[in-house]
Amino acid sequence: MKKIISVLMISLLFLALIPFSAMAETREGVIALEGMEETIEETLFDSPLGFSFWYANDRLEAYPGETEGIEGVTVANPDSDDCMVLSVITPEEAAEYAADYGKNLPEESAAPAQTDLYLELEDGQYSFCTLIGGNGKYLRAVGWYSQEAAEGTAKFFRRVLDNVMLADPGSFPGRYANGSYDEVVIGKQEDTWTMAVSLYRLASLDEGTVSFTGRSAVFQTEDPAENPMTLSFFPNGEGRFTLRVDESTWEYLTPGTVFEDLVRVPAGEEP
Repeated sequence: MKKIISVLMISLLFLALIPFSAMAETREGVIALEGMEETIEETLFDSPLGFSFWYANDRLEAYPGETEGIEGVTVANPDSDDCMVLSVITPEEAAEYAADYGKNLPEESAAPAQTDLYLELEDGQYSFCTLIGGNGKYLRAVGWYSQEAAEGTAKFFRRVLDNVMLADPGSFPGRYANGSYDEVVIGKQEDTWTMAVSLYRLASLDEGTVSFTGRSAVFQTEDPAENPMTLSFFPNGEGRFTLRVDESTWEYLTPGTVFEDLVRVPAGEEP
């Protein structure tokens, strides 16, 4: 298995990678380095593969990519060979990986559960594999870093893993509205997710496809002029949600436009 993982990682490093350039959000964080706390700026990587994470944007870079038919995200230190690859695998695959190392995966809980399969040092290079389970799926993180980076890059990698969010589609169904008469309805018909967006005096959008990142419901639809448009819907504070225009060529809904303070409307009630 380690040979397979090594091939996966090496192949991803040599892809013609394009840095993640979507409308990224940032925040401030604190990390302990060599016994001292340091304030860092982190960027959100919200992957359509079904997971999200925050990473220190002055120490790491994140790239989507595919190799050997496996889609993943490479997180790398641009100043060294230190990197790790994140990909989503099934619970069955995760159990098989764990069994190969004589470990059992913990039962699923409300919070993502991490299982470290190995951390080995050879010729001054650490290699590792971690599984993170939640919401019926597993994130596999495989990577390596130099022995000198054990107090640097390794800690930034660990912070990424400690902040991973796995998609939970089941948390989104419902009707949401705000005081400006904007409304979002997310539901499911058989095995297909649906989304309808009504923006007061602007547009009504109810045809398209719905997918989920680590924290967002993503709606790929068409604007009233029948051109492609992408919207994302995500929590933004206790009980409140934001609808954001991510991609659009329509003059009335430009990228970056947000509709905030949407709240879930109890069944049978008017917004």
